[in-house]
Amino acid sequence: GMKRDGISPDTVTYTTLVRNLCTKGDMEGARALVEEMKHVPAPSNLNDARARRAAGLPDTVTYNILMKGLCDSGALEAARAIPEEMKCMGVFPDTVTCNTLVKGLCTQGDLEGARVAMDEMKRQ
Repeated sequence: GMKRDGISPDTVTYTTLVRNLCTKGDMEGARALVEEMKHVPAPSNLNDARARRAAGLPDTVTYNILMKGLCDSGALEAARAIPEEMKCMGVFPDTVTCNTLVKGLCTQGDLEGARVAMDEMKRQ
């Protein structure tokens, strides 16, 4: 990854790259980059959003972009798993997360999945 080259990208830099990979349809690359972000050295205070971003940890925006890319590429199972992964990382799904997933599932014709996703998000 980028760390090797002595560059310590922050969350915004990483997320820009994730967005570019998703736009190109390189979901494998996008997922690999988010995996890399999940393993950056964590800041001493994980509750400090600014420290998390400086460290390069994925945030809500990162995951929303990844999720939209997964939906667009038809990887619905993977997209549906994102909110759970976010929670494991201490990242909170927002309205955009919910809308992106529901819209993505509807677009792909998975109306039942969209309904389930909406109910799950409401419960959080």
